[in-house]
Amino acid sequence: MKQILRNALFGVLDYVAYPLGMLLAAPVVLKNLGAEAYGVWSLSTALVSMGSIITSGFGDANIQLVSRHRDQRDGLAGVVETLLGINFLLAAAMAAILCCAAPVLAMYAVRVPGELRSDCVLCVALAAVAVGLRTAESVCVSTQRAFERYGAAMRISVAARLLSLFFGAFLTFFVHRVSIIVLTSLIFGGPALLLQLRHLRSLLAVKALRPRFRKNASVDFLRLGFYSWLLALSGTVVGQADRLVLGVSVGAATLAGYALCAQLAQPLYGLPAAGLHFLFPYLAGRSAGRAPSDLKTPIAIAAISNLAFVGVATFLLQVFGPAILLRLGQGKLQPSATAMLPGVLWSTALLGVSVTPTYALYAFGRFRTVMFLTTGGAVACGLIMLCFARVHGASAVIGARFVYAIVSLLLFVPLLRILHPSAHRDAEMLVPLCEEA
Repeated sequence: MKQILRNALFGVLDYVAYPLGMLLAAPVVLKNLGAEAYGVWSLSTALVSMGSIITSGFGDANIQLVSRHRDQRDGLAGVVETLLGINFLLAAAMAAILCCAAPVLAMYAVRVPGELRSDCVLCVALAAVAVGLRTAESVCVSTQRAFERYGAAMRISVAARLLSLFFGAFLTFFVHRVSIIVLTSLIFGGPALLLQLRHLRSLLAVKALRPRFRKNASVDFLRLGFYSWLLALSGTVVGQADRLVLGVSVGAATLAGYALCAQLAQPLYGLPAAGLHFLFPYLAGRSAGRAPSDLKTPIAIAAISNLAFVGVATFLLQVFGPAILLRLGQGKLQPSATAMLPGVLWSTALLGVSVTPTYALYAFGRFRTVMFLTTGGAVACGLIMLCFARVHGASAVIGARFVYAIVSLLLFVPLLRILHPSAHRDAEMLVPLCEEA
């Protein structure tokens, strides 16, 4: 139990630290650079997050594979090296796409004025490099998590990101360019990645790790990881692409207000996702040779805790959120920012409740089930945003978030069928009896 609580605490710390740091840095950036520059920073941050999520989408499959075979150290290095190879190819492709798209994004994605356009291009190019660093780091983090060791990787990651964020915000007092913040993240991110790789080599008891493709591991990643990668791809539609669509539709000034609302609401999903992530390797490591129904108790406790936290946190943000938003905005945000907040809060809250069934289904190897539901919700969400955002702006984006969240809640249905198979068999047996009567 002590180890579980430690892992949950480190998972929460990993999530809380950077978003909280961004909220604290927001008034400084808004004051020194203005709302439109803050919108450019929000875009570059979204691109880094979106790119790294897509390129590291095989990480959940890595957790599942390593968790089941972590007592057999001989083949684990091959699994990790295969993931490094897959991530390297994906990161290189994503970096090339971002670099080629940088001028187009600067001109159309956030509608920045001429003096900001060159800085926006540089931010996107630097974001491409940051995606590569985050992608390599994700291999270290997912492998440590598979061993239910959350602290080692989290300490390095949190320290590097916070130092880069606060130092970058401080530099805006002297250098009035958004790119200085992104550049600072690279300066701190490089040494942090080297430390992560050093710890990973020690964990696996190997002298070196390099990207390569082992046949058996590649087959396993394609079998399981393809679905988790599609899940990561679909998750970016709600998590990051909403900012890109909104920037194209209404411009950088409105995007700045929406980005702050999304950051305030993010803990409603992010904290349960981080705090309960230990459930994934915990259940995966104990499900081998056991029926899923034997694990009903920890899943039920996690689901109740998940719901209780989301309910209380949503109430508190509904009451105090508008005042916090005005304080952070420093008078630079448009009046519509406060009106966006309730919709962003409640759509994120509904999504937050779906964390428990997602991790439980992952642990049982049901990546395909989660993929079909989540991808369907993401497609519906993306179509709504693309079709209606230009006319209805943020209202269309918030409505699309609600659709995605409601579809995600349907994950409880397959989970209940797995945990209570006898009840469903009894129900199916009643059907012919009723027909005979």
